[in-house]
Amino acid sequence: MLASRPRGHWRRLLAPTFHIGWLMDRIRKTLPELAVESLMIVVSVLLALAANSWADARKEHKLVVQARASFVAEVQANRTRVVDALPYHRALTEAVLRIDSMGGVTSYAAWRRRVPIWSGFAPPDIEATAWQSALATGALSRLPYTEVSSLSGVYTLQGRLDAYNAASLPLFDFSDIAMMGTVRRMHAYMQTVVSYETALLREYDTTLVRLGGVTTAH
Repeated sequence: MLASRPRGHWRRLLAPTFHIGWLMDRIRKTLPELAVESLMIVVSVLLALAANSWADARKEHKLVVQARASFVAEVQANRTRVVDALPYHRALTEAVLRIDSMGGVTSYAAWRRRVPIWSGFAPPDIEATAWQSALATGALSRLPYTEVSSLSGVYTLQGRLDAYNAASLPLFDFSDIAMMGTVRRMHAYMQTVVSYETALLREYDTTLVRLGGVTTAH
């Protein structure tokens, strides 16, 4: 005969088993729900990242398209200015060479009579705004290497021409007493300018082809 036990003894013995079984059953039922919720969270995060990536790519593409269009417009405009200036500079170079070889230019008035085409040096007003903007916005780093390399060559050559003009033009003295030396200096100056401008036209054409721009014949 079993000894008497305190009331509730068997209930306490069975209670842990009951609770563990209930808990395991509950876990089995809720695991799929938790898995689905976790999956939805992961999918939501991935979709958000994909949306951000798409937005960034779209913004970057727009920036590149705008930068390329600005470069094409500026290079075409600069090219037109050089094309317009070059015939006069070539004619002036020939005239200066002829006058320098003949000598006898002892006054500015004599210079004007012997070189009737003279209307100043008239350097082309070439710009670099698109290059500076692309550097400031970071668009330059997003362009293909071949385009950046070609653009760099263009704007570097433009900078050299600008620097040469800035250093040379203030040195010219058109007083009568200085005219013979001025003609000799002008000869060297004009040859250099024509050389720069001819090289610039080649760089412009190459760059416009790479950018998808349109060039016109010399």
